[in-house]
Formats: sequence, structure tokens, C-alpha cells
Amino acid sequence: MKCRRWLPAWAFLLLAFPAIAAPVDPQTQQQLLGILDSYNNAIVAGKLDAAMALMSAQLRGQAKAHVKTEKDRREALAMARMMVPDTVSVVHTFIDPSEAHARLVTVATKVIPKGQAYPGGPPPGTTVRNGMTVSFTKEGGTWKFDEQMFGADLSEAAGCKSETFDPASSYDPDRHVSAGGPIVRADFKPDYTLIVFSVVGDANCAFLPAKPDLTRLGIDPASLVPYAIVTLNGIAHRTDPQKMLADGVQVQPEQ
Repeated sequence: MKCRRWLPAWAFLLLAFPAIAAPVDPQTQQQLLGILDSYNNAIVAGKLDAAMALMSAQLRGQAKAHVKTEKDRREALAMARMMVPDTVSVVHTFIDPSEAHARLVTVATKVIPKGQAYPGGPPPGTTVRNGMTVSFTKEGGTWKFDEQMFGADLSEAAGCKSETFDPASSYDPDRHVSAGGPIVRADFKPDYTLIVFSVVGDANCAFLPAKPDLTRLGIDPASLVPYAIVTLNGIAHRTDPQKMLADGVQVQPEQ
């Protein structure tokens, strides 16, 4: 769930963090993390106006539209406090060529506090790990908090039950499939390429030609890296629902 309305949802989703873009330099990364810390501290302290001051103009306008009454403010702060993570670890970064938009892809953890039990949710005391991306935009030369999204933690994505490269006869040419998601890892073997990707936290395995053949097909092997979003087309395995023999792959460009 995309959380541009400033109230994040601790929910699973597919996140798009292609690694073909430039990384954020360490100094800027620390600056952005400082903005995130300031935003979270303001929320925890109940200082909604201070939190809004750190937002982009567009996000701030959306936030104000949802907190028109004192009751709205109390409810918004209560919800936002629940979503402030306890720890944040950066695993991937992106900054666009204009250096006006940046993203930090992180793994966030939070211990569910006592008294916050939800039907079907983790019990109080449980530590929840999620992937989280925080986007920033530069306005008037100053970085602003712009967007927050939560999703599955790819570091916990298991591999497929079998990653064996089966012969072509193991696949059904009459069952064409299309699938996609963030790459967990790519293994370049002498005879084939294995892409393990996640679909809402579930591992899937796609088998493609070997690395030299990828280049001849117009696929840049350097783009097949963790957190890049891929869309794959091919045929399904006859017996293993986690496997596909791919004949096409697209890497989603970072916006």
C-alpha cells in the first residue's frame, strides 16, 4: 500500500527499487536519515505541526486535508505513532540524475506494544520485520520527507524448494505465464541464469539463458540485482509451481 497520505500502513506489497540507478552518497544518506528521525520524533512527541513542516508541499497539503478537526489530529497521531519503527537499516538507495528525488530502501523492525492486539495480527511483544522505503524530494534546495511505503522484507525471502535447472521437457509449452516482483538474487551459472524473485514474500524461480546469451537478447546482466523489479514471461513447470522457464525479462526503470 502506498502511503502518500502521510499515514503509513504496516502491510505487505511489492516494492519497486531497481538498482540500475545511482546510489545516494553517504553524506546525503545520513542527512535523509536525520530527516526521517526528526519526523518520527515529532510524531512520537505529538508535534503534528513539526512533522508536517518536514513534509513536501504536496504531502503536507494532503495531510492537512485529513486533519481538519482536533479529533482528526488525535486519531492521525495515534495511528502514526503505531507505525514509527523501532529500528531502520538501509539496504539500498537511489537518487535520480537531477539529484532532486531520492529513496532509501530499508528493513524496519517494530515490537508490537502491549494493548495493541488486532484480529489476525501479530500478538503484543512480537517483533515485526518489514521492508520500508522512504522517498524524499528537494524543494528550494532543502530535502523534504515525501512518501513512505511498507512491504515484505526480502532478506527473509526463502529460496524455492528446488533450484535445480530441469530440462526443457519439464515445462509445459502450452502454459504461458507472466510474473514479476523484486529480485532476491540472480545466479549466473555456466549454462543458465537463475533469478529468484519475490511475489508478496513468496519465492519464485525463473530460468533464463546463460549470461553471454542475455546480452545478445538485449538484457543487461548488470541490471539483474537485488531489489530491481522484473517482469518475466515464459512457460510454467509441469509439476513445480515455483518454477518457470523464461523467454523474456524486463527490468522496471526507477522513476
